[in-house]
Order: sequence, then C-alpha cells, then structure tokens
Amino acid sequence: MSRIFQMLNSWAGWCPRKDTQTGSAGGSASTQDNPSSGINGPMQKRVTLFRYLTWFMVWLSYLVPLIALRYLPDQIPVHWNLFGVADRFEGKFPGVFWYPVVVTLTTLFLSVLPRIEKLRSGLEKSKDIYQIVIFSVVALLVAMEVITTLTALGTGIRIEVVLPMLFGLLFIVLGSFMPYIKRNPVMGIRLPWTLSDDEVWRRSHERGGPAFVIAGAIMVVFSPIAGLWAILLMLILVIGVSVWVVIDSYKLSRLQVM
Repeated sequence: MSRIFQMLNSWAGWCPRKDTQTGSAGGSASTQDNPSSGINGPMQKRVTLFRYLTWFMVWLSYLVPLIALRYLPDQIPVHWNLFGVADRFEGKFPGVFWYPVVVTLTTLFLSVLPRIEKLRSGLEKSKDIYQIVIFSVVALLVAMEVITTLTALGTGIRIEVVLPMLFGLLFIVLGSFMPYIKRNPVMGIRLPWTLSDDEVWRRSHERGGPAFVIAGAIMVVFSPIAGLWAILLMLILVIGVSVWVVIDSYKLSRLQVM
C-alpha cells in the first residue's frame, strides 16, 4: 500500500518521503526537516499553491449561485433524508447563498488554527499537508454546492449516490497523506496515547491511512450499486473505520508499553 501512495504522490509531483530525506553529497537537511529554511523551499511552495487553490474554491462558491440564481425556481431543496428525498425547502436566494457562507467560514476557521501559538509548533512540519487538507475539505463543500444546485435545477442527479462518492474521494485523499503527518494536536489520529508517543503516532497513521483509503474506495465504487442505501453504506464505513483505527491504535500503544 505504501508503494501505491508513493506512486500517486510521484504522479502529483511530490513524494513526502523524499522531502524527509537528507540532502545529497553535503548531507544537508531538506525543507521538510527544517520548515523555517525559507519561502523558496518545496514545502512552502506547496503551502502557497494550495492556499491559492483554496481561496479560488471560495471564490467559485460565490460564482456558482450568481450564475444559477436566475434559472432556479422560487423554492429550492436545501436538505435531503438518507434516501435522497428532499424534506426541507427555502427561498432560492437564501437557499443558494448559505453554502458560500459556510465555505468562507470553514476556510477562515481552518486557516486561523495554525496561527494559535499552542498549535503552531505542532503543525510546522506538516503545514503543507494541512493546507492540502483544507483545500480538500473546501473542495468537497463546493462540490456539494454544485451538486445541490444542479439538483434544484431539476437535472435529476441522484444526490444520495453522488454525496457518498464525494466523501469517498475525501477519505482517499486523507488516507493517502496520513502516513506522512507528523505528531500534532490538530489533524490526524489525535488520541491520548498517540499524542504522547511519536512511535505510536507513526505506526497508527501508517496502518490507519490504508484503512481510510480502502473505505473511501468502497464508497466510490459501491455507492452507485447501493443506490438508495449508499448514504447508509457511507455511515457504516465511516463509523467502522473510525472504531477500527481507535482500537488498533490503542493496541499499538499497549504493545509499546510492553
């Protein structure tokens, strides 16, 4: 599984493990080991790139309702039950513009967290991954906005199938980066026994990452097959992989003590 992660990251132009290796002949540490080495390092370039991409998604979240507003009916669905049946409606103006507000507030909140003194040092060695996570979450919210807007326009999109597939893609992204996240109090498997031991943290994420990827892949592949039951499948997988990760991590911590 780790080879698959390296291959995917290589295609994306980045292999986290290369960043954690020391330099060539001179043996100098890379930017990943020394995040404060300057604004031109590879880590800071990734942070900058995904920060711009994140704010582009925020801008896009306002563009979507502006384009769709004139074509929408006066009342549009804003909530659906587990089987994709709309059960709450709002006027089209508040109905389409609450998503951009949520996207903006989410982006601001996640962007402010690393500026808190108690959290800054823990995130410093994984700040590029953190920015990628912010982008992934915001991209998911914007994708949900586009899907719900298209549904309101009467396109017939099965939101109960597409939504679990989107969450599956998010799980694949998160799981792919989990093995490379350094110990911090903001993202990752944050449990008392992982936050207190680097080795338990590392092994928990190396094992938890593939579990997230597998769960995400199942959501993407089987949601169209599950149909009306796709959201229930998603909930079962989310709860199941979360419980497994906690139990497995706890077992690793007990073995470490022994």
